[in-house]
Amino acid sequence: MLGIFDRIKSWFTRRTKPSSPSPPVSVRAESEPDVDSVSVSVPVTETDVLMQEHVQLEDERMRLRQEITVVDSQYAAGEIGAADRDRAYRTRLARAGSIRVRQMEIRSRLAEMGQEVPQEWGTIRIMR
Repeated sequence: MLGIFDRIKSWFTRRTKPSSPSPPVSVRAESEPDVDSVSVSVPVTETDVLMQEHVQLEDERMRLRQEITVVDSQYAAGEIGAADRDRAYRTRLARAGSIRVRQMEIRSRLAEMGQEVPQEWGTIRIMR
C-alpha cells in the first residue's frame, strides 16, 4: 500500500535536469562576405537558453494536443476503450501541466532579469 503512495507522489514531484554550462555557439560573421572559414564565438546567455527552452516546451505542448485529438479519434472509432482513453488523457494532461508551470517559471525569470517577454507568450506571473 505504501508503494502506491510513493509512485503517486513521484508523478507530482518535479524532475529537475542537472544544469551544465553550455559551450559557446559558433556564428558566422555577418560583415564578412561569403567567407566560410570565418566564424565568431558568441557566448550563449541565460536569456537565450530560457527563451529557447520556452519555445521547445510550447512545441511539446502542441504535440500533446495533437496526441489528444488522435486519442479522441481512436476512441470514437472504437479502437480503444474508455479506460485507455482516460489513461492517455491523464498522462498527456499531466505533462502539459508541468510544461505550463515551467513556462511560467521561465517568464518569471526573464521578467526578473529585465528581459522583454513576447506578448504571445501570455501574462507574466512572478513565481515565488
